Amino acid sequence: MGLAEIARSDDGGFTFGVGIPMWNLAQCNGLHGHIKVAPDGTVYVPNKSCDGKQGVAVSEDNGLSWNIRTVPGSAWGDTDPSVGIGANGTVYLGYADGDGHARIAVSHDRGLTWVNKQDVGAQHGIQNSVFPAVIAGDSDRAAYFFLGSATPGANGRDTDVTFPGTWYGYIATTYDGGSTWVTVNATPNDPAQRGVVCTNGTTCPSGTRNLLDSNDLTVDKQGRVLAAFADGCITADCLRGTDRNTDGRIDSRDNDGTDKATIIRQSGGKSLFSGYDPPANATPAPPQLIASRDGDAVVSTCGPN
Repeated sequence: MGLAEIARSDDGGFTFGVGIPMWNLAQCNGLHGHIKVAPDGTVYVPNKSCDGKQGVAVSEDNGLSWNIRTVPGSAWGDTDPSVGIGANGTVYLGYADGDGHARIAVSHDRGLTWVNKQDVGAQHGIQNSVFPAVIAGDSDRAAYFFLGSATPGANGRDTDVTFPGTWYGYIATTYDGGSTWVTVNATPNDPAQRGVVCTNGTTCPSGTRNLLDSNDLTVDKQGRVLAAFADGCITADCLRGTDRNTDGRIDSRDNDGTDKATIIRQSGGKSLFSGYDPPANATPAPPQLIASRDGDAVVSTCGPN
């Protein structure tokens, strides 16, 4: 990975200043995620490998200088991490750790220290995860989307086309600042991929890099979560898990290899903005997450609550 630079515009993007390196190659050499800016102007760029750990580059002077701050106990991974920032500047860093598990950590001091480090996929036995995306609302509310598989083996996110795992879209939500998370399978009847999800770029075997890494997570004006991802398994045979080549296993060679744009939207339960919570005496709406492609809906009835 080459040197990463950042440039600031003070006129709405018409012109940009000189590019400034966020780190040197002795500090970080991994794939970096999307830039996020806190309400107080602090700038964050997450990176999957800084001194062998997951971390963030942080600027507290409008991008003029940068400091690298890492999560103790984390290990560099295969896919870029993601930052979500709450209303008071609370930072949530979601990452696929070195062992593939979907983890998240919280900072209240711009990444100097990290608390509430959690394996949010453990509730579903997730052994491999890719493409983290994090969004926060109120300071104590955040959501974390990732693709996950309960099948073990590092080749789940590498190049082995015989990996037999099945991947789904998961969303973890916290309402207490990351002390606890509730994780749901948001696409229970619609796998996102069968077989390997390759993260090795142009060296990936044909048909295994179809999902790329264009996933994202956001909220609507009422704080309801929306996740966008590419769906690699859309035909009836793939959804059922049909052994198309009759080799006795379900793997990458039975996958569709598509990249169908798909949206998951939250339609019930608490949002990330407490101001839109139902009255205390109201009957709560059933929590629900809906994934849709071209008007087709796949519903999970156990979403955030």
